[in-house]
Amino acid sequence: MGGEPLALGDRLVDLMRYIKSQGGRIHLLTSGYTLKYADQILPLTDAVFVSLDGPEDTHNFTRGLPIFSTAIAFIKKAVGYGCKVRIGTVVSRLNVANAHKVVDVLKENGITPNSLCWMNMSPTGGLFAAEHGDRTVSGAALVNYLSADEWLAFVERLANDPAIAALPWTKVESAFSNKPENFGCELLQGKRRVMVMSDGGMYLCPMLTPLPAQANILQGDPVEQLVKLLSWEPVSPDACGDGCLGGCPGYAQLFGQGRCDARCARTCDSKIPAHLQLSPERLVQGFRPICPCRTVRVADLK
Repeated sequence: MGGEPLALGDRLVDLMRYIKSQGGRIHLLTSGYTLKYADQILPLTDAVFVSLDGPEDTHNFTRGLPIFSTAIAFIKKAVGYGCKVRIGTVVSRLNVANAHKVVDVLKENGITPNSLCWMNMSPTGGLFAAEHGDRTVSGAALVNYLSADEWLAFVERLANDPAIAALPWTKVESAFSNKPENFGCELLQGKRRVMVMSDGGMYLCPMLTPLPAQANILQGDPVEQLVKLLSWEPVSPDACGDGCLGGCPGYAQLFGQGRCDARCARTCDSKIPAHLQLSPERLVQGFRPICPCRTVRVADLK
């Protein structure tokens, strides 16, 4: 569950009770902006993922509301109810200077999460399909999106901070790598995850959301739609149909450069401005876009 499920109020509580009555498990993604239903929701929650963008001033600025203290209180309540607690920090131009300080925020508040993951603000959030095959990056996404080199500089800052690297629960979605073991599409490697969009569209990867949905939970039997999605198999090793043998088809289409995988033999036309792509210097170093869902422990970045 994500988007902002707490906005559903009583309906969320009813939905969660039903899911639990059917033997389901619940991973709640939220900003923790309100405590109104926390004592009803958290006992039903197996794991909670809460967004923290940095110290109080930074978090309140990026969120546009003074919700930092409420988010911290929500996290503490989740810990008290025995939930697994995961913290996510999306890094953009709005918080790149202070995003690493989330570690200090957690320490100051006596919180030891199961994981803390820094994530690159991907321009896929600004992609939409006006019609099949037409992809556009929204101006809003591009204004705050870090270039590939800026993001890699942030990742290197984390790796070079011994206090952060020493914490076993700190992770990062590195988005780019020059290590061959990180190349390749996780879907082609057999991993499955389900994303449900507001129109009911279901996807196995966030990079595919600009494309037509692979299934729709609002069309017919939801269980049949879920089975249909999870049964997906690539029609060939060429995942994007453009010469990319096992790389990320989403990143191949988005970043172009023909460098989505070490085995890629052809070039995709990039959908974003050149200044946001990997620089020639990084390409020479062997960096390529990798699966955006792949997380790496900060300690393993060296």
